[in-house]
Amino acid sequence: HGVKRDKYFNNKLDLKNIFFQKKNIYNVGLLSRIERTKGHMDLVESFYQLDNKIKNKFIFYFIGVDSKNEINALKKRINELKLNKYFIFTGFLNVSRSQIFIELDLLLSLTTNFEGFGLSVAEAMLYEVPIIATNVGAIPEFVNLKNGRLIRPGHIVDIVDALKDFVINNKSWKNKAKIAKKDILEKFSVAKMTSAYVNYFDNIVNKNDSKNN
Repeated sequence: HGVKRDKYFNNKLDLKNIFFQKKNIYNVGLLSRIERTKGHMDLVESFYQLDNKIKNKFIFYFIGVDSKNEINALKKRINELKLNKYFIFTGFLNVSRSQIFIELDLLLSLTTNFEGFGLSVAEAMLYEVPIIATNVGAIPEFVNLKNGRLIRPGHIVDIVDALKDFVINNKSWKNKAKIAKKDILEKFSVAKMTSAYVNYFDNIVNKNDSKNN
């Protein structure tokens, strides 16, 4: 399908009331269905292990709908760990995805199973949003050590280490995000993907013609 930037459009939903605009606080988003395989619970367990100095640098937004009643389990665990002030469940946001990305300081994609292309990750990279993503599906094809952070699915220690490093070496993460935008534009622009599809189908047609002749 390729990746392109949405046109920014006005909407009655005021994201400034959802995404806290606090100085020295990082707005972190998980943009997906809320279900066990998407890694939300892994994040909660990982975040609990951080010291308070690091914890107080983050607010996490779970952006999406609950497909398997996972929200209740997450809220229960968050409450048990006394982490309520760090996690916000936004539900579905009826705005363009670009409006969400420009509010985020970091995007997490923590799925533990096959992810396919990982469109949200690629789109966020276009907006220079730093990325922490599990190395599943096609994600390792465009996220690497130079433009983001790949971690092992389901490995709590990897999430802990990545969040710590994001705070400690934030300037480096911002530089990686700039590289990520360039990489996505070069490899997965709509024009390049369209050209690839055209070439692919041309090859199929040519092969069929050769067989018929």
